[in-house]
Amino acid sequence: MTRALPSAALGTKHWSRIYRLNVTRTSEMDQTQLPSTIEGQIIFENNRARGDENERLIGYLVTQRFVRLTDRDGGWTTLYRDPVDGGYWEESHPKAYMHGGGPLRLDRLTEGQVLERYGSLPDKSSEDV
Repeated sequence: MTRALPSAALGTKHWSRIYRLNVTRTSEMDQTQLPSTIEGQIIFENNRARGDENERLIGYLVTQRFVRLTDRDGGWTTLYRDPVDGGYWEESHPKAYMHGGGPLRLDRLTEGQVLERYGSLPDKSSEDV
């Protein structure tokens, strides 16, 4: 059995529950502090694979909240910016050997880490809206 990130680590709101109930409640979600790393897991039940709550949270963040900036490693690693706090986030596949790239991982990056990994800080005016 895999353990999802405890809801306490995500703040007072339980992200996956809010996400499942109503993804339009983003103002409520935006006020909750995110941990510096969110790592998803693949759960196998009844001969089927599905993502855990953290996988769903990552999916919400990268499609509904974050702004995609650029990618590297042939698209397997993607840099995002959080418009709420201006922070940088990197989505990766740490278990890429698994079918479909495996579970996702989302890490908060410092500006120094962005410079080291991507060579420059993306221009804010070039962000997709």
